[in-house]
Amino acid sequence: MNRKMWLGAGVGLAGLVAAAVGTVWWSGARAEHNFREFVAQVADNPSRPADLSIVRYDRGLLGASAVTRVTPRRMPQLVLELEHVIEHGPHPEFGWARITTTPHLSAEAARTLGPWFDGHSPLTVTTTFAFDGATHVDIVSPAFAHPGQAAWDGLTGSLDYPGDRQLVLALQAPRLQVEGPGGSFRAAGLKVDGHWTMAGISTLQWEGESRLALAEFTVFSPFGRFSVRDVALAGYQKDAGGMLTAGSTLRVAAADLLARTTPEPILRNGELAIDVSGIDQRALSDYMAGLARVDRASPAPDAYREETQQLVERLLDGVAAGKPQVRLRRLSLETPGGLLSASGALGLGPVELGAPEARGVTALTSRLQGSFTVEGGPGLVGALIARRMGPAAIEAIQLAGGVVEPASVEAMAQDLAAARLQELVAAGVLHEQDGKILLEVVVSDGEARWNGLTREAFTAALMHGPSAEGVLPPAPNTAIDR
Repeated sequence: MNRKMWLGAGVGLAGLVAAAVGTVWWSGARAEHNFREFVAQVADNPSRPADLSIVRYDRGLLGASAVTRVTPRRMPQLVLELEHVIEHGPHPEFGWARITTTPHLSAEAARTLGPWFDGHSPLTVTTTFAFDGATHVDIVSPAFAHPGQAAWDGLTGSLDYPGDRQLVLALQAPRLQVEGPGGSFRAAGLKVDGHWTMAGISTLQWEGESRLALAEFTVFSPFGRFSVRDVALAGYQKDAGGMLTAGSTLRVAAADLLARTTPEPILRNGELAIDVSGIDQRALSDYMAGLARVDRASPAPDAYREETQQLVERLLDGVAAGKPQVRLRRLSLETPGGLLSASGALGLGPVELGAPEARGVTALTSRLQGSFTVEGGPGLVGALIARRMGPAAIEAIQLAGGVVEPASVEAMAQDLAAARLQELVAAGVLHEQDGKILLEVVVSDGEARWNGLTREAFTAALMHGPSAEGVLPPAPNTAIDR
């Protein structure tokens, strides 16, 4: 190879090296820009639970290191610092950049947690930025086992941003068990997953759904055992023509309280499903933007309260201008006394023509309209009434010359409750149909009626009987059309 060829090869090699160095430098600059931009976006989100700030960012050619500080807004004394190791690409394994994040533990925290995790970080989050623009996050907490003290089967999870503002979440934690001389607790089978479209930095602007499942949560103590099994929580949120719609469903297969002597199931097959609809998205967006503006201005406390109060009033005005509704799709649970269920909806009625303009909370409450139906077995309703019959039971036992003791008071309270329930049904304070006790709560113009009675009259009837002063029950009714 002659001198010119060697010279040409050298120039070509130098060019490749320069291109590689330039690409790595560009990748590092891009990584730092994205890092700082993310922290700035978090700072601009008024619904953030904590403040995030950069303590330092030191960038080299092949990588960088950084430290950020997380300060909870409600508990600013609990400051957490995170250490980040940034690797610059391009790299065939991860793409443009990879960031490994671990908590920076104080000396005291390291002494406490170090032995549990055998010197490893209790949590490691690894973020990779691929060539195709996708972002992938791995979340890992290592497992440990210390017999007689604690066992943690670890945690694994992932966050994926495949593009088009999509977010996919998956998280699993098989088991956590802690034991001690005063008791123990166990949580098993935790799973979290979700799929969201991020229309903005605020979670109020996201659309999608999330699900959480927990197979078991049990607490043992000297007083007994409390256990919840097969818990499932699901929630969704979407934009319906400029109106925000959201909902949540909670299901619990069983919740038991095992005392020292006899087991007492609290509930089984519990379900709660609620929807909220008709919330003006523009009003929410204006409110969030206003909060961010006030937060950045950092006014004096009095000015801050005044400005945020004005924002809340404008938000309520925006909500009132729409047609918001809260719908209780289903409340159902099985108890030792029988089945309890409820359903209904609550919304805002129209503004009367010619009525003066009302604003704020008063405007909303005065327009509330809706109804709810509650059904319960006689045994359950009787048990609820019996809880209020303690003083009357003691008085009845004393008048009869009996001995006041827990067993006799409980038996007398149950007898009095059964009699009271018959009186209430006969007087129409409570309705009975198909072996169930029914309660209809109707709300009109912000005022509620309980089977036709005011809340005060209904409460007086339950406590003192339908003939109590101030109780004007409707005509007796043992069945109602539904």
